[in-house]
Amino acid sequence: MSSLGMGWITINWSNHRA
Repeated sequence: MSSLGMGWITINWSNHRA
């Protein structure tokens, strides 16, 4: 998994937590 995938996961987590 490249950094792009990790970034997407991080954004998804923030959106779900928000």
